[in-house]
Amino acid sequence: MRALANFVMQGPYQALVAACILGALSQFVLPLALFCCGIIALCVLSRSDSYWLIVLIGTALVVYVSSLFVESRPGLETPVVLFLLVPLAASAKVLRVTQSQSLAIMVAAVFAALLAVSIQVVSGDAAQWWASWLEGAVEGVKGATYQGFEADGTLRLMNGLVAMMFGFAVTSSLLIGRWMQAALYNPGGFAEEFYRVRYPIYALGVLGVVLIVTALFSEALLYDLLLVFMMPFFFHGMAVLHCTVDVSERSKNYLLPPYLLLFVMPQYAIVGMAFLGMADIFLNFRKAVYKRKDHDSN
Repeated sequence: MRALANFVMQGPYQALVAACILGALSQFVLPLALFCCGIIALCVLSRSDSYWLIVLIGTALVVYVSSLFVESRPGLETPVVLFLLVPLAASAKVLRVTQSQSLAIMVAAVFAALLAVSIQVVSGDAAQWWASWLEGAVEGVKGATYQGFEADGTLRLMNGLVAMMFGFAVTSSLLIGRWMQAALYNPGGFAEEFYRVRYPIYALGVLGVVLIVTALFSEALLYDLLLVFMMPFFFHGMAVLHCTVDVSERSKNYLLPPYLLLFVMPQYAIVGMAFLGMADIFLNFRKAVYKRKDHDSN
């Protein structure tokens, strides 16, 4: 990753080549979209506006043109990279100006919320819209039917889940870019900054008011926004976890169970970490950990 970051920082056209290759390949290997966008985030965080705009616009054009010659996956006619670019650039710009990962992550959550609201408004019935989308998306999956989503209640939550995953994708790309920047120019700085991810109590209050107002107009949209707003508090919880393990000088193996749960049963891991983040607003676990460390050192 450091070698990739070094190459990207040599000039806008080197960055463009790397981002275009990863963006085009992401149509075959979807996670590569995060690394493509991570490169663009690195450019936004480290270089001038003209530099990163060349990379962003060039990548968008190349990925779009390449998609015309690639057989798309069912339900993914438009490359995922193209959906992520604008929210990513906005979040990265906020991070560059404010030096606050908390605020940048919340910006990504706002874009995710706007996506959920837009689909509800434009479609008129998001659940039915996603049902139609799933009918096409499962065509290439042997034995899969969209009725399974309807039977287990997932279809009702589909709009919020997709919006939440959109927010996760934007934030993950942003953090990849920030990690590469720190690896080049500020070793160890990424962890220090990530450990400071924390939301004040008024942020929880504002989101609560938004949810109450939403409940007056649309129950479906309320569920969507509940899922979306879990995303920033998930990262808040992850910051608490990583900081506690690091400051307490515990083995990194303590991080394995939550990450394993995230891959095996993500719904429980996301909710659990989000509640940990919300609890930290009131209990400030990291303050207690730092205080204990200072006491032990004395």
